Amino acid sequence: MIYKLDFIKGIRKYVKDDLYFYFPDKFKIIKETDSLIILDTDIQDIDEFRKLKTVLHVALIENDKVIVERNLFRRSWRKFLVPAGINPTLAYVLCKLADISDESIVMDPFCGGGTVAITAAIDFNAKKVLASDISSKAVDFTKKNFSEAAIDKNKYTVFISDVKRLHLQKDSLNAIITNMPFGIRAGKHNDNINLYKSFINTSYSALKKDCLLVAFTTEKTLVLENIANKFELVQEVKIAQGGLYPSIFVLKKI
Repeated sequence: MIYKLDFIKGIRKYVKDDLYFYFPDKFKIIKETDSLIILDTDIQDIDEFRKLKTVLHVALIENDKVIVERNLFRRSWRKFLVPAGINPTLAYVLCKLADISDESIVMDPFCGGGTVAITAAIDFNAKKVLASDISSKAVDFTKKNFSEAAIDKNKYTVFISDVKRLHLQKDSLNAIITNMPFGIRAGKHNDNINLYKSFINTSYSALKKDCLLVAFTTEKTLVLENIANKFELVQEVKIAQGGLYPSIFVLKKI
């Protein structure tokens, strides 16, 4: 059977990692590009592909025609959305890059509707998740989405805060994972200059040594010029999405 998998351009490696993890020896890749993979496989049930949290859509193909397809990026708990919110498949990749364990305390200080924070709790079983945002509406939506996800209230804390005034216990976090204001779809570049500086400084203080900050943004220069003597650039994953070319920065506290 032939299936086509569509995904966000730039994350093919993580799609393939998931394929080999969930379906070892069950498929052969017959075509791949930066945003799709076509498989020949003996998998009969298309819903088996719901295990792939990195994929946007899957379609069963016969004679170059789509017979049946599934949308894989929707999450049943994601009922309340904010503008410029992160796609759940991308949130999954950010969390994957953050090396979360069941002992991790994780924070998203630009939580939006809570997609990253809830993904860390559900798919990576983080011990505790903190989520904050300057917007009271975003915080309200995050709380509602946590409720929709039926996550134990002892496993998360959601609160309103401007990141420039965020006070966190020193060396208290194992990971910070966030979709930052871009200055294109949310906020303005000039506003982001001080915001990014404050965010990097706060992250450096709150993270334990050798732990990771994973940030998604187009404001690449602002990230790189503020991490000197604080973070090592471990990896930059370049993404193409909706006409924009943001990156996922994986930074380790020095």
